[in-house]
Amino acid sequence: MPPMKPFQAFLSSFEEALPLEQLSFRTVCRPRWQSFPIDGNASTFSTYPKEEQWQPIFNHKDLTGWETVGEAKWEVKDGVLTGSGGQGHIFTTASYENLMLRTTVRVNEGGNSGVYFRVQDKGRWPVGYEAQVDNHDPNNPTGSIYGMHKARKLLTRDGDWFTMQVTADGPHIVVEVNGETVVDAQNTKFQRGPIALQAHDPRSVVEYRNVEIKPLPSATQ
Repeated sequence: MPPMKPFQAFLSSFEEALPLEQLSFRTVCRPRWQSFPIDGNASTFSTYPKEEQWQPIFNHKDLTGWETVGEAKWEVKDGVLTGSGGQGHIFTTASYENLMLRTTVRVNEGGNSGVYFRVQDKGRWPVGYEAQVDNHDPNNPTGSIYGMHKARKLLTRDGDWFTMQVTADGPHIVVEVNGETVVDAQNTKFQRGPIALQAHDPRSVVEYRNVEIKPLPSATQ
């Protein structure tokens, strides 16, 4: 038999799992991952690329690895971490220096939340960087580093799920919302600390799912 051409060799690798006649361009070229639908369906979990370095810090079952401060009630509903009923925060028990953090978020109409990282003080209003979740603050729209770096544009709306990814690598801070960079800044104020999620006030209902991190090398490595 003459040597197979590259594409023929590629197709042959599928023969055991699926007869060649059943293969289609869609089957062979299906993307590695598909983002969650922005459809308001809390039971539809997003699917991220399966990359070994990403580590879930929320298990979709309970609050293991987290601790709460304030009046807000934090609970897991249908696999989604939900904060409501008052002002408060939920903090990771672990601290982090350099990392990538990604999550999917939804707030109710008029809702207000935030994703904190490198937290210094687990008080009523934490000290640290806050990636804002508020679609009505003209000075700190969703994706802003609150009070420090304003997001370039607002890419979200109340009631819709959206993705947020934060990269903190030394002084370099990047925030992406729905895959688009809205903050790219240098800031040396905070170096290390826990992650926190915010329920801002009694009217806000905030939901988080697929909270994951990818540790990056520390400044000493």
